[in-house]
Amino acid sequence: MTPQNVSVSQKKLHKRTTKTKEELFPELVTMAFNKVWNELNGGEENQTK
Repeated sequence: MTPQNVSVSQKKLHKRTTKTKEELFPELVTMAFNKVWNELNGGEENQTK
């Protein structure tokens, strides 16, 4: 394997990894936010009742 091929495969791998993180991170943030939001709203409703 020549250095050029190695650098190309590393770029592809890095690009794929970056894309995966960009796809997963927003989902994790949304899930965490919704969980906290639901707990806060549920707590407020319980206190009101």
